[in-house]
Amino acid sequence: QIRGWGLAGLERALRILMQTDLTLRSGSAAPPEALVSRALIGIARLRQGAG
Repeated sequence: QIRGWGLAGLERALRILMQTDLTLRSGSAAPPEALVSRALIGIARLRQGAG
């Protein structure tokens, strides 16, 4: 399944995960579960756009 992503898509997904990690470590007021859910939804949307 990774083949359908392409390098640019993988870079964007990694960027989303890195930003989420940074936000979680910075002590954001948002619930961690909400931040992770938002990240996963964003990554899923990237994949939908690629396919």
